[in-house]
Amino acid sequence: MAPIPNEEWSAYLKERKSLKNIGGVVGVGLAGPEIIVYVDKMRPEIFRELPEDVGGTRVIVREVGKFRIMPLLTIQASRTEMYRPIPGGVSAGHFLGETGTHGTAVWKGDQKVGLGNNHTSALIWGAMNEGKIGDPILQPGLYDYSGLGSEIGELLDYIPVGLTGVNKVDAAIYSGDFVDEILGIGAPAEAVRMEPGMLVAKSGRTTQVTLSMVESVGAVADIEGFGSVCRFEDVAITTSAFSKGGDSGALTVDNWARSCGLLFAGSDAASVICEAVNIEVELDVKFGFTEPHLLSLRAQSVAPVFTLGTILVGGVMALFSKEI
Repeated sequence: MAPIPNEEWSAYLKERKSLKNIGGVVGVGLAGPEIIVYVDKMRPEIFRELPEDVGGTRVIVREVGKFRIMPLLTIQASRTEMYRPIPGGVSAGHFLGETGTHGTAVWKGDQKVGLGNNHTSALIWGAMNEGKIGDPILQPGLYDYSGLGSEIGELLDYIPVGLTGVNKVDAAIYSGDFVDEILGIGAPAEAVRMEPGMLVAKSGRTTQVTLSMVESVGAVADIEGFGSVCRFEDVAITTSAFSKGGDSGALTVDNWARSCGLLFAGSDAASVICEAVNIEVELDVKFGFTEPHLLSLRAQSVAPVFTLGTILVGGVMALFSKEI
């Protein structure tokens, strides 16, 4: 993947908010040689307001519906059981609210802590203001509650998602007994910024291991959740929806197993990911338990064991990207 030229990036950053403020536009992102304007529905008035290019970079339009955080919809039995110690990719969440995915362990100083979304683990998101530091975190999450022993630790920190101001991440950390591995993926490596055309994989509570491609980066997007609409900046949008309700919090990795970000929202046509490098800065954590290596995705059994045989390797991941 060729890096985005500085002049193209600068022109995009200068104009992205004005493009986003056009009625019916739900997101704007840079996709290498193009700027993609994401709309809830194709309307003539949108096209009348959009420029043909920004600083020489062509502007195109893609209909995706509205982006929303991913409330719980379906159950994947093997990911809703109790795991001790806890791998990434399984059901977890705040004791009062949404059930999502425990994405991965990360380093907070020399302590290994769990990482998930704010909207599933902290509940300080837009108009929602229910959580506080020290609240219990459950694995499996409340929707999948399996009785006594589900509490794994407590909420340690989170980044509030505001109705105003700049939101870059939907993330929270919590205590517990965690292992390095993510089900079906293995141990993740260091954080890396996403780029257009990057193939990414995630392991989530509901849809397990799925693949998609990063379509645009540096995106500005309006995300609906808890009766609010919150604006996010510097997020990535994928070419397809590779997640469903309950997958919120899943870590995405590239084909070298490097940590890319947390999946936190989407529509029927695309998914939205906040950058791992921004999570590191805002929560003062560090990703990575292994050196970058060619990713080997593995099939998971219905019992809570980590992996069966290898089914694909990073170099051929694209061959399996249609069912996402």
